[in-house]
Amino acid sequence: MAKYWLVFKLSLLQLLEYRLDLFLGTFRYAASIMLLALLWMAVAKESTAFIDTRYLLQYYVAAAILYGLSNFHLDEVEEDIRLGYISKYLVKPISPFLFYFINSGTKTFAEVVIKAFVMIPIAALLGVSFGTSLANLFIFFCFMPVIFFGMFSLYLVATSLAFWFTSVDSIRLSIMFVFRFLSGIFIPILFMPEWFQYISRWLPFTPVAFTPIQVLLNKLDFSQSLLAFGVLLFWSLLFFALQQFLWRKATHSYEATGI
Repeated sequence: MAKYWLVFKLSLLQLLEYRLDLFLGTFRYAASIMLLALLWMAVAKESTAFIDTRYLLQYYVAAAILYGLSNFHLDEVEEDIRLGYISKYLVKPISPFLFYFINSGTKTFAEVVIKAFVMIPIAALLGVSFGTSLANLFIFFCFMPVIFFGMFSLYLVATSLAFWFTSVDSIRLSIMFVFRFLSGIFIPILFMPEWFQYISRWLPFTPVAFTPIQVLLNKLDFSQSLLAFGVLLFWSLLFFALQQFLWRKATHSYEATGI
């Protein structure tokens, strides 16, 4: 495990190399989320249907934190495959999945923590409080590592296609956009058609953002939360199994011709 601990420390140092840029980027992100929340609050005021503006503020503050758990940039993995650098993980006693998982996980975890420290004071200034129960807070935190694991596995599935295609960046970004839209990060699922709200409970989208936010806001009971967690776990394991299958199939005939 010493080598993976070293990967963790090096990834953290790499993230903190340009501290000012990191914090300015975080504040810019917080501002964009608040503008998005204000936009939908303006839409709610003009709408004939009753929409709680306090709920919208709470929703987007929580979404800003969850957003980081699905914000992966696996360009380096695609580049390693294309240039042949991935071969060093195939001949040395280190798991490629664990290496990239820890490398991305360290950066993602640090970014989520920083976003939380930025968003919570902003929420306090806007008068936003969650008042969630300890049980729901515990369930919310149980969602977070599974969201990270599942989304990382999915994006690594898309990146694994680089074994067969020259560039898969557009595929990965398209999947990322679809998930952010249908998971409720950009728009609460309550604004979606009723038929989508019904089937979405079985799809991998809403458990990534909308459902855990509903848990945090005390909108779901325990059985509904448990069902959503089970759906999320099922899709996460499915994405992981697919990624492992593609990786094994690709590396059997991989020639590292980019070196």
